Amino acid sequence: MPVSSGTRTLFSTLFVFGAVAATAAYGLQHRSQLNRLLSEITSKAAGRLAERQAANVDTESDTTADHDSADVELRASPSGHFETEIEINGRSLDVMVD
Repeated sequence: MPVSSGTRTLFSTLFVFGAVAATAAYGLQHRSQLNRLLSEITSKAAGRLAERQAANVDTESDTTADHDSADVELRASPSGHFETEIEINGRSLDVMVD
């Protein structure tokens, strides 16, 4: 039996509403567990971010001390943009300099 598009839309809407309602009910019943889980996730993420920032500061100070600065002259490409290839952390990248 064919189902009209309006009926499909109705059932889809009811399904989505039911899923949202079930998720909200679960969240209300397990609020303390979800808060604890969220606290763990955010504290771990903050710790990892702090570690990365500390590593970046150490890396930046080490690499800056190892390299002499020099002037670089770029010529505009036929399109009028300044394009070149650079290397960052051992990876070559094509960039456009403004």
